[in-house]
Amino acid sequence: VSRGLKSGFLITNMAKCFLTVNDLCQKTRTARFDACFGFLQREVKLASEDVKSHLVSIGQKPKHYLDRRLTDGQQVHSITHYSQRNEWRFTRFAQDRRQEFEEFQSRIRPRYEGFLQRELPGHLPWYEGGNDKNRQKDLRRLIRWDAELEAIQKKLE
Repeated sequence: VSRGLKSGFLITNMAKCFLTVNDLCQKTRTARFDACFGFLQREVKLASEDVKSHLVSIGQKPKHYLDRRLTDGQQVHSITHYSQRNEWRFTRFAQDRRQEFEEFQSRIRPRYEGFLQRELPGHLPWYEGGNDKNRQKDLRRLIRWDAELEAIQKKLE
């Protein structure tokens, strides 16, 4: 959530930790979401102190869970989950908007790399490796998320 604004987004994947996608993940999803729900409620309260926060789920499964659990009328939006299973969606999105993607990369890449250096230095070795494939993977995700968040913002206006 950005301070100084009247509203902002709080983005969550609900898990708050990494678990590979397999049978264990499927079997324990509700229990993990239940365990994280109180933490999320505190996050929303904190994020909403000075601004109206809009909750954005990373993926549909957390969105469906939150739609059932939230009783205060909080609307839940969603963006595409970053899993390998969805990589084709990010790739197709960027390919369908090739020129827009090139412009987006030119504009966002320096800022994103600065952010990674300051805030997520552990991600840099992966990002910088792989013959530019990993850079492209991140940037394809970012352009789709940018469009998805923009569409949410338009709905809220």
